[in-house]
Amino acid sequence: MYETMIHQSTPLSRKRTVAWLRHGVCWILWLNLLQAAETSPKPDAQVLYKQTPQGPLRLNIFYPEGHRSDAKKPAILFFFGGGWVGGNPTQFHPQCDYLASRGMVAISAAYRTRNDHGTPPSACVEDGKSAIRWLRAHAAELGVDPDRIVAGGGSAGGQARNARVSAFGPNV
Repeated sequence: MYETMIHQSTPLSRKRTVAWLRHGVCWILWLNLLQAAETSPKPDAQVLYKQTPQGPLRLNIFYPEGHRSDAKKPAILFFFGGGWVGGNPTQFHPQCDYLASRGMVAISAAYRTRNDHGTPPSACVEDGKSAIRWLRAHAAELGVDPDRIVAGGGSAGGQARNARVSAFGPNV
């Protein structure tokens, strides 16, 4: 009977099968994303670095184990990717968790995007500049060496980081 079903399949039934397979794969990917979000490392602290007309912007901070505010540790500040349109600071939580386990203060920054805040890319760059300035201004209370801060990001976050450095110089 199974062989008969295979030989009698029509192009329409094949299309339906492919459609159901695609649908199933999408659900599997979605469930994996949900599981990853549930198991994503959680920051040790969230601090407000900027209040905008569209809402508050926060830094998600991961500290090394046993970190003290008088430590003066190097820090890394990540900006998520998303093509200036969307994205989420949790994108870099795994990297932050790893680098904190290696002795750095690791931070993932929120910034305004078109989908969430209705703002142009220039707002993203402005927010990134604000995040770096805030981090330098509060370095002593966070246990960060203000002369050992690096920034990076993915996609638009990386471009925003480069725009901040090239447009405003290394002393943002």
